[in-house]
Amino acid sequence: MVTSLLITGLCITTYLTFSGAVSRLTAHLADRGSMPSLLARRNRFGAPTTAMLVYGSAHIIQIWLVYLDISSLSGIVAAADGFFLTNALLGTLAAVRLLPSPAGKLTAVLLSLFVAVVFIQSHWQILALVGAAAAWFMIRHLWTRTATA
Repeated sequence: MVTSLLITGLCITTYLTFSGAVSRLTAHLADRGSMPSLLARRNRFGAPTTAMLVYGSAHIIQIWLVYLDISSLSGIVAAADGFFLTNALLGTLAAVRLLPSPAGKLTAVLLSLFVAVVFIQSHWQILALVGAAAAWFMIRHLWTRTATA
């Protein structure tokens, strides 16, 4: 019984921490112009209320779609894994560029290769979505770089 309560409490606090962090990141990106400005709205305490509502609504919709058997929990977990691996790959690739020592760069390259091997085993739809997002960001970056030059 105690273990069940501790696990439930840990899950709830993890969700609240993660959703709060993502909401704040989304609001910050909206402040910078990288996301729609509506997501930058905050309440009088500085909490990003609109971003939290959008994020929470997305989770409620996901739960509802699983309940209606339109989506599956395993599909949602697979998508989350794909995006987690994308973040890990981006982090290790950034380390290759940013670390000054050859040993650090070699370690980052090896980690990047390992994460890439795991990532390419993701479902094809996840790979297509990540590829489309990467292409969109690259085109957007090139477009803004060309416009400012």
